[in-house]
Amino acid sequence: MPKKSIKFLGLDNAGKTSVITAVKEKFGYIGKVNELKPTRLIEREEFQFLNLEIISHDFGGQVQYRDDYLKFPNRYLANTDLLFYLIDCQDPDRYSESLDYFEKVIEYFKEQREYIPVMILLHKFDPELKENRDLNKKALLLKQNLLKFKEFQIYFFETSIYGINLTMKAFSTG
Repeated sequence: MPKKSIKFLGLDNAGKTSVITAVKEKFGYIGKVNELKPTRLIEREEFQFLNLEIISHDFGGQVQYRDDYLKFPNRYLANTDLLFYLIDCQDPDRYSESLDYFEKVIEYFKEQREYIPVMILLHKFDPELKENRDLNKKALLLKQNLLKFKEFQIYFFETSIYGINLTMKAFSTG
């Protein structure tokens, strides 16, 4: 069975661990998501999804960890088949911080000439927010800012743990 090394990055509280939990568990994940604690450093897990063996690397998003990942990117980012980058769409005060971190991460892959697929999850886009004009406008601006990396295949998904079908689609696309 083919293996894929998937790295999950984003700021703290973006929902990386929740997404992994939802995909792994498929059903009955909400109770588990509510009990999650912030990830420290990197948590590595293996699980099956469709006909793939997934090796997930859940990167803690706190500043001290991000600084370390960027200081030693070969140690942390090498051997990546697919990058999931999560942005908490309900936290617009941190959009620029998240964009800055994303740019630094993607710069590593550009320097290595590794143009891997990138799944950007505008996460916590909960069902009751789908019609929120302000949030939709901010999401569009985020997407426009992220599309400047033309060398990469970048896919956008507006995801929520309260409707994992788009999260599953993001996994299937990668």
